[in-house]
Amino acid sequence: MSTTTLVPRIPLNPNIITNYFGSFLLIFGVIGESLNIFVFLSLRTFRESSCAFYLTLSSAIKIIQLLTGLLSRVVTSITADDWTAISPFFCKFRSYLLEFCPLSDLSLACLAVIDQFFATSNHRQWQQWCNIKIATRLSLIVILFSLIISIPQSIFFETIKLSATNRSACIVNNKIFDYYNQNINLTTLFGPLPVLITIVFALLTYRHVKQIAYRTIPLVRRRLDQQLTTMVLTQSVFNSIVICQYIILVVIVTNTTLLSNPSTSNQTQFALTTTSCIYYLYTASSFYIYICTSERFRHQLHYVLFDIHLNRWRTRQIHPINNIVDVIL
Repeated sequence: MSTTTLVPRIPLNPNIITNYFGSFLLIFGVIGESLNIFVFLSLRTFRESSCAFYLTLSSAIKIIQLLTGLLSRVVTSITADDWTAISPFFCKFRSYLLEFCPLSDLSLACLAVIDQFFATSNHRQWQQWCNIKIATRLSLIVILFSLIISIPQSIFFETIKLSATNRSACIVNNKIFDYYNQNINLTTLFGPLPVLITIVFALLTYRHVKQIAYRTIPLVRRRLDQQLTTMVLTQSVFNSIVICQYIILVVIVTNTTLLSNPSTSNQTQFALTTTSCIYYLYTASSFYIYICTSERFRHQLHYVLFDIHLNRWRTRQIHPINNIVDVIL
């Protein structure tokens, strides 16, 4: 008797991963990205930094992606119904945002790494590229480019009633665009291109950082550059790993018969669901990467939450009481 017959085959339920792990990422991702924005906008050091400007805008886009992409996955998994197909407009609008958000976010991540490459450079002409005005213009260009290139998503995604399940679904109804979306768009704009840019400039920036200690630059500027560089480089490496694993599996599945084969479809669907949830780690993990890699960011977070805003709230609570006492006296 073979050993395979003695071991029962464990059923793999993709909904379990989405329900629990997806909900965990959604909650802590929105909280973390909101805290990022809170800290970056509360401290003047970050408000005057072009790299922090990219990170602030990126956190805002990540929140939109979590609420439009991951939230819909969790709700669909729990209710067993594709709620994104409730109306054609909602289907197209969500598909548009799911293209726009990662495209603009990955572009901003590239700009943040390039910004730190210029900020840590020996050449003063390159350092002049690190200012808020240029960052604002480049961010506007990136967002406009992402808005334009995402238009086909809102055209080819449609609400279609599936004959097999007799339920509506928001899917692509064009084979040519589906091929382009899976084999060209996914493997260039969402994969090798941003990953290659971030890795190249991350290595160049790391070489600059090793030389910062030997330069005669102000201590505050040196600490800020080192802090932002550590945060950005760590996040870039993490994002590259998380995004690449998802793209590799999607390309393999779309170009093979693993999903249509009855003997492997369950395992393949489970692997796709798992990697899809892991993919959303890059949208939910930046805050936790920052607090793990930067002791200075942890102090800044404590300062913003407790020394600034908590004390301000306590002051507002005390003053009305004092005013009431003055009136009574």
